[in-house]
Amino acid sequence: MNALYRTLASHLYGAVGLSILVLLSAWLMVDFAELSRHFGRVGWHTVGPLYTMRGPVLLHRLMPLALIIGTALTVGFWASGRHLENASSLSLKPNRLPLLAVAMLSPVVAIWGYAGSENIPPLHREENRLLYTNYGIGGQHYGNFHKPSGLVVENDWLVRFKPTGPTVIKELEAVRLKDGKVRERVSAKRASLRVNGWIATDVRLSQRRGNSVESETFEETPLPFFRTSSALDYAIGFPDEFKSAYLMTMAERAATAGSDPRPFIFERQSRLSRIALLLMMLAATALICARIGPGGSFNVIMARATMMAAAYELATFIGASLALILPRGKEFGAAWIPVVLICLLTLRGLQRLERLR
Repeated sequence: MNALYRTLASHLYGAVGLSILVLLSAWLMVDFAELSRHFGRVGWHTVGPLYTMRGPVLLHRLMPLALIIGTALTVGFWASGRHLENASSLSLKPNRLPLLAVAMLSPVVAIWGYAGSENIPPLHREENRLLYTNYGIGGQHYGNFHKPSGLVVENDWLVRFKPTGPTVIKELEAVRLKDGKVRERVSAKRASLRVNGWIATDVRLSQRRGNSVESETFEETPLPFFRTSSALDYAIGFPDEFKSAYLMTMAERAATAGSDPRPFIFERQSRLSRIALLLMMLAATALICARIGPGGSFNVIMARATMMAAAYELATFIGASLALILPRGKEFGAAWIPVVLICLLTLRGLQRLERLR
């Protein structure tokens, strides 16, 4: 029995490793070809820092597909080679072996989920900043996501601006209120995030002193608000750029400023649900591929592997779509409905495999 477990584990992890190698290599080749036109303009010295961050992000993105394809290949070949039938002679029920394969992959799924919650978001954020700052890529997404403009409440300051990128804002207008009166007003055409904080250009500062108002203009000056580099996180960042522990804080800040907190709430819920969704999808994949008859061809196995990988992507898309359709407060349901659907599919696969064997 131990020999059977070791053989299954070696075949399983070998198939997953080969799958992620093929997927990551293909993706990086296409990605490198797409970005190569920028490398000559910006400089090839930026390639190393970019892919130091981009590589792990792509690896995390492709890992679920590699796990699904690897599971399909292993279970499919075992089913076509009568290994599942032979396992019954060792008192191991045929429908238990596919689930055993999923159990062997559960540590990888747990690591993948933890990395997606704690390690990948900061890398993704720095990657987006590098792409925008050095290559000018991605700025249009910030204006589309943060509509109609950014709004931040920080201490006594009420600030409105137009997000144009992860490190740049434009058309900034801010007022400092005290005792119901405007004490200061700041306007600037542009502000950018630098090492020493947010620096604005073409700034006009007006302050009330007694019954008079004094105005000054600066070509470039630090802003009297946004004292930390994270002050604008929820207003210019995307939910997948933040650690899970930070998402509820971002949602609360967004709600306080009158922005939509749903993307942050859904992202937090979906990070938990995606772990369960991947485990359910691996179980469904193993059970479906276990029904391949003896002598099943490689094309049949790959067809089912591709089908299940596409089903996983479709399930995640359904969850994101539901988050947009359902009213506020239903983010939990939007994140977990796909898991319930795949769970029903898995139970159906268990029943059919039991009858078949």
